Amino acid sequence: FNFLLLSVQIRSEKGELLLTRIGIAAITPLVYAEHFFFGSISDLIDQYIYLVSLKKENLRLEEENMRLMAELNQLKGLKALAEREYLSAITEPLLFNYVSGSIIHKNMHLFSDTVIINQGTLSGIAPNQPVISGEGLVGRVIASNPLTSEVELIIDPLASAGALLEDSRIQCLVRGTASPNLSLEFVSISDKVRIGEMVYTSGTDDIYPKEIPIGRIISASDGRVYQEIEVAPVTNFTKLEEVLIITDKK
Repeated sequence: FNFLLLSVQIRSEKGELLLTRIGIAAITPLVYAEHFFFGSISDLIDQYIYLVSLKKENLRLEEENMRLMAELNQLKGLKALAEREYLSAITEPLLFNYVSGSIIHKNMHLFSDTVIINQGTLSGIAPNQPVISGEGLVGRVIASNPLTSEVELIIDPLASAGALLEDSRIQCLVRGTASPNLSLEFVSISDKVRIGEMVYTSGTDDIYPKEIPIGRIISASDGRVYQEIEVAPVTNFTKLEEVLIITDKK
């Protein structure tokens, strides 16, 4: 025992204790294992936190992109309005106060095309407020509670809106149908329409502001008194996720 005690006190030429060298040699594998294990876990945690932060940033950028796209399309519509009706464009309010919302439920049945959004009366949402997307008209709010609201899509068979033809400026009515397309009504057989012509809201229904894009004419045929016109909506309702609810004009 005394021999062992004397042995561990032996120092090398550099003054290192033998016991210290033995201890370091013994714990070296453990230290490497600890460093590898906890280092790997730390890296995984850092990467997870980074990915979570990156996902949140991506969601924020997607929402911002949707807002910018909607505002850009709105400005394009206002520019077209100003070019066609200069006096009207400078004397009427052109910008809207709006609240952004997300679709949390789709209720698309044979006789009902409505969606539920995650904004309600607490955000200033009320019935008959227009709802738009980055592309154009979506519909109107028909019911709301403090946290959610129900939106009637313009493609609903019971939905309608005052409409205006791009070229002739003829005022008419657009209705939803049981199909993905819309019906344009009260256009006389003597009026000229063009396939591909754009249809906008006319503002005559006291619900939708003027010059919101609705869709493009894809077919037209003569009826007894009025033409039978089919319009393809500019809004892709099958991929609709984010909307803007117009609360009032600025």
